[in-house]
Amino acid sequence: PILLFIGVAGLVQLPNAPSVLRAFDPLNGFRFLHSADDHMGYGLLGLVFLAVTGTEILYANLDFAGRKAITMAWPFVMVCLFLSYLGQGAWLLCHIGDPALLAAAETDTFFLMLPVFFRIPALLLALAAAWTASQAVINGSFTLVSEAIRLELLPALKIRWPSDAIHWEYIPSVNLALWAASCLAVLGFRAGERMASAYGFSTALAMLMTTILLYVYYRRVRGRRSSALIVLLLFGVPETVFLTASIGKLAAGGFITALITTALFLAMLCWDRAGEIEKRYAAPLKLTDHIRQLEQLRSASAYPRFTDNLVYVEAGDDIDSVDKAILWSVLERDLKRARTYWFISVHVSGEPYAERCEVETFGTDFLFRVKLELGFKCSKPVTWYLRKLFRELQEDGVIKPQKRDYCLEEDSAYGAFRYCVLRKVVSDTTVLAPADILALRVRNGMQRLAGSREEWFAEEDTDVSIESVPLDPDEQRSPAKLVRVWPEKTDAPGERPHVDREEGS
Repeated sequence: PILLFIGVAGLVQLPNAPSVLRAFDPLNGFRFLHSADDHMGYGLLGLVFLAVTGTEILYANLDFAGRKAITMAWPFVMVCLFLSYLGQGAWLLCHIGDPALLAAAETDTFFLMLPVFFRIPALLLALAAAWTASQAVINGSFTLVSEAIRLELLPALKIRWPSDAIHWEYIPSVNLALWAASCLAVLGFRAGERMASAYGFSTALAMLMTTILLYVYYRRVRGRRSSALIVLLLFGVPETVFLTASIGKLAAGGFITALITTALFLAMLCWDRAGEIEKRYAAPLKLTDHIRQLEQLRSASAYPRFTDNLVYVEAGDDIDSVDKAILWSVLERDLKRARTYWFISVHVSGEPYAERCEVETFGTDFLFRVKLELGFKCSKPVTWYLRKLFRELQEDGVIKPQKRDYCLEEDSAYGAFRYCVLRKVVSDTTVLAPADILALRVRNGMQRLAGSREEWFAEEDTDVSIESVPLDPDEQRSPAKLVRVWPEKTDAPGERPHVDREEGS
């Protein structure tokens, strides 16, 4: 209804000045860009590009409508936009002799060309259009952040799914950030026309980045170099011109967009780089090689019991091994004596309510390697699934009940569960480039702000221990050598003894 209204409003004005249809002649535009009346030069293309934007609400989140619906709606959208802008041009041509009215029309051309009794309904429709566009942008932001998390370009954030469709996502932290940014934008710009510069620059930049991604997709994924070149020439060249024409908007407010874009890019770059470094230093160890040590620690009554069920959550896929940092935390950092040790990897499934798990006990009743696959709609904590799995293993005779001397429920068959969250940090002896050290520290800072996935899976009464471990645990075993100084005996009292420095010892 909104697009139909603006299209009809422009169509009504066309008979008053049919000469406005000459705007379709590209020669007229070329002559105007090179005429003496054009004081902005090719920078005017930035305004033209901004005039045709807004329809990106249709594809801001493609999952909602689908490709077919957008393809069918696009011609209707473009026709309505053309009619609206042609109608505004016809109205301006009819009132070209009224300088005061033209000055007022610089920002309110659409509303001024409407009859007075239509302006209030048009204002209500504009509010509805703004609400629709904002919802599309917000939902698109949720989708982009969710995809970045799946690609491991951003830290894992808490995601909620209000419906059974996986693309209907809600990320509270992103929603809060958008609200704060909107408030700051209102306070900073104070007027919609001041925000147009930042909006135009961001739109031109976003569409050029989309073209680059499409070029990379055709070239590397599909292997079609000719198609990739056609995309780059057909879309990339004009969009580069539009972006160049919008460079002048940086000083008028576009610099805010540039700062936000740069900050996000650097954050994602640091996160990705730090992830590669952690994978480089990660060393999976076979659990079968350490069963005896864990069994001896479990039975060592000389050490206090850390908890009944010690749980580590990692992202590994190999069910027979865990990261060296986990075993280092259990056996060397602090001897963590527990009744059972659980090493769990949690994976999110595309099915809304999927609950599948794979368990490897290694022939023991105290060591469990679990691969848990949960649907994106499953909101229960991992502790709930562990207790359910505990009871099933107990019924099968795999694990013994963990009777406690003091508890509220007499039939309590399991003890307390405690999570241990590992965060890898860079020690002073790590041989890394300064840029890599900075990337790791930025990653740790982002993890502290976002929170850890393990904390979300834990219940309110579950203890969660956050532990910092070195990037490479082997560094703790090889401290730097010191230069020893050996004093020599002297017969002269009070004389300072001569010393020899033994280098390399």
